[in-house]
Amino acid sequence: MVSVVDAINLAINFGVFTLTLIGVVVAILTLIKKK
Repeated sequence: MVSVVDAINLAINFGVFTLTLIGVVVAILTLIKKK
């Protein structure tokens, strides 16, 4: 059984990872469009 704290930490880590991934993709697309 996963505790509430573990679930929250997992959700936060997943959210941060997702936001970082989106940020990298947006940055790459921006660089490509500028060329």
